[in-house]
Amino acid sequence: MTNNLILVVFAIAGFCTASCVTVAPVHGNYEKAGMLGKGNLELSGNYSHYVAGAEGNSEPVNNNIGVRAGIGLSDKIDLKIRYEKLMPVASEPDAKFKANYFSLVPKFNFVQNKLSLFVPLSMYRFKVESAYGNSKSTTYSIAPHIIHTFTAKSNQVDFSTSFNLEYLFNADDNAGNNFLMGLNVGAGFSNDLRKWAIRPEIGYLFDPSESGHVWNFGVGLQVILPTSKKSTIH
Repeated sequence: MTNNLILVVFAIAGFCTASCVTVAPVHGNYEKAGMLGKGNLELSGNYSHYVAGAEGNSEPVNNNIGVRAGIGLSDKIDLKIRYEKLMPVASEPDAKFKANYFSLVPKFNFVQNKLSLFVPLSMYRFKVESAYGNSKSTTYSIAPHIIHTFTAKSNQVDFSTSFNLEYLFNADDNAGNNFLMGLNVGAGFSNDLRKWAIRPEIGYLFDPSESGHVWNFGVGLQVILPTSKKSTIH
């Protein structure tokens, strides 16, 4: 295994030929507690950078590019789909590594504009092509998040904090299962948060039974498209 790639606990793409490729699980959200409103649509994109650390050492592990689309099923329930491409910072010169993330994300509101729960139901698909042969693997994830948002009266700035649990389980024997915990802090900036927002975010993900951890940093762009004049965006 490549000595420079620490945090083996997060090697959810544990393909070993002459070495392994390590990527961190998707953890950036670029969300707020407010809902889309019945019938309204969301389109968003994001860039994330992940840094893994253990025992005082740290190094970048992957960069992600993602997109998301959503619809308000009611004033209390949204449904979103998400895709991210995971790009490892360190990879083997004689191997081609592909990692893709797909997620279905139901979201439920408890306190209007302030407190919500969203539960990404996700799948990672990994593929390695090398002189040693080709390998494929699938990892599944369920990651409930509780998110709280404070919104300024001007409706031009908001601040969000979220806490999550995540369980990663594998469809084959390439890697073990992991139970993780995480925190995210994000913000939204706009001239009208009901229509669009730029969302910077920082997050921390860790395995409570191990010493390793991952920091994620990124920024997202969220656009909300009302479908009728009667729709209410929170």
